[in-house]
Amino acid sequence: MHNARPSEDTIMRLEDYKAPAFLVPQTILRFDLDHQKTTVEATFHIQSCTDTPADLVLDGEDMRLESIAVNGKELASQDYTLTEKSLTIPSLSGKLVITCKVIISPRENSALSGLYSSGENLCTQCESHGFRRIVYSIDRPDVLSVYQVTLVADPKEFPSMLANGDQVAETTLADGRKQVTFVDPAPKPSYLFALVAGSFVSREETYEASDGRKHHLAIHLPKQYPIGQADVAMQALKQSMRWDEETYGCFYDLDSFHIVAMPDFNFGAMENKGLNIFNTSTLLADPKVATDASHLRVHTVVGHEYFHNWTGNRVTVRDWFQISLKEGLTTYREMCFGMDTYSPLARLDYIFDLVDRQFAEDDGPSAHELLPKTAESIENLYTATTYTKGAEVLRMLEDLLGHDKACAAVRAYLAKYDGQAATIQDFLEVVAETANMDMQGFLAWYHQKGTPCVEVSQYYDPIGRVCTLRLVQKAARADLQEGYHALMMPVRIKFWRKSGQPMQLNHAAAKPDKDGGLVLTFTQTTQTWTFHNIAEEPIVSAFRGLSAPVLIKQNLDKTTRGILMGCEDDLFSRFQQARFCWLDILHEGGEIDEQTAQAIDRVLDQALDQPEAVDVVFRLPEITYCQETVGGFDFDALCQAHKKLKDQIASRWQEKWYTLIQQASAQLTKPYTWNAHQAAFRRLRALALANLVRADAKYICQAENLYREADNITDQMAALVAVIGRDSQKTQFMLEDFYQKAQGHDLQMDRWFWLQAGRTSPAPIEEIKKLLTHKSCDWRRPNRIMTVFAGWLSQHAGSVHDKSGQGYEMIGETIKKLDTINPSTACRLMKPLMRWTCYDADRKMAMQKVLVSLQEQVSATNLQEKLRQALA
Repeated sequence: MHNARPSEDTIMRLEDYKAPAFLVPQTILRFDLDHQKTTVEATFHIQSCTDTPADLVLDGEDMRLESIAVNGKELASQDYTLTEKSLTIPSLSGKLVITCKVIISPRENSALSGLYSSGENLCTQCESHGFRRIVYSIDRPDVLSVYQVTLVADPKEFPSMLANGDQVAETTLADGRKQVTFVDPAPKPSYLFALVAGSFVSREETYEASDGRKHHLAIHLPKQYPIGQADVAMQALKQSMRWDEETYGCFYDLDSFHIVAMPDFNFGAMENKGLNIFNTSTLLADPKVATDASHLRVHTVVGHEYFHNWTGNRVTVRDWFQISLKEGLTTYREMCFGMDTYSPLARLDYIFDLVDRQFAEDDGPSAHELLPKTAESIENLYTATTYTKGAEVLRMLEDLLGHDKACAAVRAYLAKYDGQAATIQDFLEVVAETANMDMQGFLAWYHQKGTPCVEVSQYYDPIGRVCTLRLVQKAARADLQEGYHALMMPVRIKFWRKSGQPMQLNHAAAKPDKDGGLVLTFTQTTQTWTFHNIAEEPIVSAFRGLSAPVLIKQNLDKTTRGILMGCEDDLFSRFQQARFCWLDILHEGGEIDEQTAQAIDRVLDQALDQPEAVDVVFRLPEITYCQETVGGFDFDALCQAHKKLKDQIASRWQEKWYTLIQQASAQLTKPYTWNAHQAAFRRLRALALANLVRADAKYICQAENLYREADNITDQMAALVAVIGRDSQKTQFMLEDFYQKAQGHDLQMDRWFWLQAGRTSPAPIEEIKKLLTHKSCDWRRPNRIMTVFAGWLSQHAGSVHDKSGQGYEMIGETIKKLDTINPSTACRLMKPLMRWTCYDADRKMAMQKVLVSLQEQVSATNLQEKLRQALA
């Protein structure tokens, strides 16, 4: 099998890190903005780090060099070496002034990296290596510079122009063009540079910090979007600023803070200093265009990018292998913010992301350490591991140290490294010093890839009234067990009676937990705790709240699992026990057993008091999760069992679903408000409606009524999701109505594409092909392509993995096309092909064929690295 190896000079290694030979204390930029031809003039004040002359290597791609000079002397072509990736000036030392002039074409930049056109507006994205697509420069995160940026443009074409920092000057030139200058006084690396120009509508407010300083806040939307859709984001921004002041003592350090939304953006958002740029999907929110989940995402992503002002900007990363230092830490802060300002229920979203997405990543060919050792493409390190697992590892500090000590450690780190580029080791050393903690077992989390597996067992001695709890940790993957180092982790536990009542226990080596349980510190490969004076055999609920990012193995019978599903006051524990039950049922062919049914009855009986519990218990494991993460299934049999299970859930509790719709609706008589209480009942109603329509097509009228009467997109989507599994005239009519109403709003149109891709069809693959050629399917827009495949993958796993291989071929053809348009989007579409080893021989062969074909035809570095990982 063909499996080309990367050349040694394309592999980056952490061990090869060398401090920069040159620093850039000041950067002065001037842009003459135009969609077709933008002229960039740069002046870099450079200082060599040693007295020994060295070659100055400037990174640069996809631009035309007009001139370059050193200390005012223009260089001839023989004075430097120019390649596709760099410009090198030999033998320089001391203080230098480098001036450079280049021409770039934003309109032709479909990769959306560097300076590019988004409709009639201009936008940048420089993380991780986008700045080198703007001008020749030292483009690395440990070279920090103070920026002065001047933007010049025709005010009719670009009435608004923004860059990092505060605006210090504005004038009109003799030719009528507008010129504005911005200064960002805090040193920053080039990846945090940003500019935006175009025509926007804006929402502006003044925020007074708790230290009395006033800040001008502004959110800018492309003019096709109503400015009212920025209200949720503005409220979230103000809450973020106040929360960071009160929790970490972190104050904002510029006079102005700008956020701009763009429909064409490769990522969710970007934390550029003082000028955050967002994908519209993570910024726009009102009841008509944003679901409850979207509202929460806007709220937390706004917080995430603002919190980067300190954990990422003021203190940045030394090198790109340290990504989790900024992203894991900031995601952890984002999670805490969401729990404090929205609801503790926000924690569940992070848990589900870890369990469903990151655990799968750890089990596959893209698994990597939190502190990776090698990489070909830095972009491939922006993963669930970096963000979600990174946040979960840091969250453990709260259980190990307590909230106050964990916050104090972060404060001490920020104080020590303010204005510097730091490493994960730097951060952990501050934690150890601040908390007086031995970090050896904790440090191992950063150097071991893969998810740990913890086996939980107990022995009860009724004569001695003693219960012994035994935990064993190892690598979940057998190939990672050799050299496994025991990890430090908190284990939150609670003991329950078989009657469903809690048992209050104590242990000298455990800390009391806030909800009546205990917190154990688990540091050895095998460890035991003995509890005395226990009158009856307890049920042990372990790793409550997912207190550590581990796979949990606990041999409980169905009756015991059912007791925990019904009585646990920890929602993750309920989810965990329900998932074990669903997996057992799927392994056995999809038939619901009476013990599980009785446990479900108890959960449904509590629905009005605990609607959230119904939601977590009925989160069925997806087909791809079962096949690729759990394993042990025949794929075709799994698909049949999954359908059978869903049909049984719908039919067995049909009357209950009907009643729950009425009961949930009675809780939702007031106009739409985004809060945790209403959101929980909307989810309950959506679940009941979907099952009711699945049980009997006559209930499509219930969905149609909700669709017509709803005052919010959450309920409208609940109605549409309920009917797309039914191939009926009413379904078609509702989708056509939604399509007409979605005209002119990208987020709504994305939802229509998702629904169309997921609806029942006798030929799903042909439907996807039609959607990809639809007049509204813009291949330059990442959101549109990804939403098509997301809808197909989520609803039609059997079609994706059809034995004919047609699904794989279509994915491959899409990746090939995107390789020349937007490699980042192409790389994200690799996911369905990466786990080919989890399938039967025919499917393996079909996926391998597509992967090998891609390897021979695509050119992007990030794609080639993914392909090598998949085929290794």
